[in-house]
Amino acid sequence: MEQPEQKPIPTFRDFLYWLVFVLLILLIGSVAIIRHSFWWFLFYLGIAAGAILGLWYQFICPGCPYYKQSVDTCKCMFIWGLPRFYSAKNRPYRTHELILGYLGISIVFLFPVIWLIFQPLLFILYGVSFTLFILTVFRYECRKCLHNNCPFNKKK
Repeated sequence: MEQPEQKPIPTFRDFLYWLVFVLLILLIGSVAIIRHSFWWFLFYLGIAAGAILGLWYQFICPGCPYYKQSVDTCKCMFIWGLPRFYSAKNRPYRTHELILGYLGISIVFLFPVIWLIFQPLLFILYGVSFTLFILTVFRYECRKCLHNNCPFNKKK
């Protein structure tokens, strides 16, 4: 008899694991920026917060089943404890939502490259940590993800 597929529910431990992973990447990028200018670093923090909360959280998160399962606050492996500002979407993403959402997250990770190219060791560390992060997400999270409308979900 075939067992029903277990729905993975992110835990706070999952969130902490992925937070440390992302913070390592952001820390390396921040060190490169802050070596140049503290003000650019503050600007980067503002851009990161705006890009993640203003674009990713608005356009990508509401289409995710983990966002839909959360009652009052989002309980996702990448965002935990934020209030659900946007109503959940029960449809595939529209093209502009994907563009804006992924533009936001790209800004966060590409902005430090301006300073990293002048600091080869940090640039290599940044590239390696980012690559490991992406490979780990695809290997361990995408396989068990419930998000059928995600452009990276290969279970279709």
